[in-house]
Amino acid sequence: MFWEAELTRLARRKQELAADCDLARARVASQAGVLARKLAWVESAHAWLHRVQPLLLVGAPLAGLFLGKRLPRLARWSAFAAPLLRVGRAFLQRRRTFPRAGNR
Repeated sequence: MFWEAELTRLARRKQELAADCDLARARVASQAGVLARKLAWVESAHAWLHRVQPLLLVGAPLAGLFLGKRLPRLARWSAFAAPLLRVGRAFLQRRRTFPRAGNR
């Protein structure tokens, strides 16, 4: 009698665990599908990169020559850009923290 009750309890627990496994398997399959859809662009980007690779090999030295002359001028502007970016980031952070009544 005791063993029958114990076996019944174990069989019930086995069914519960099997149901939990099925649920977890379905959840993983669903999440894998979502992940596959989100990463679908990687294959097309990889194919595109292989198509334009010869152009990149030719264009990289030309871009280096072009930027080599203009980079010091751009570097001067970056001194102004860093504080502006900090102010903009602080503004956006404050706006997210304290939204106006009309923007909710």
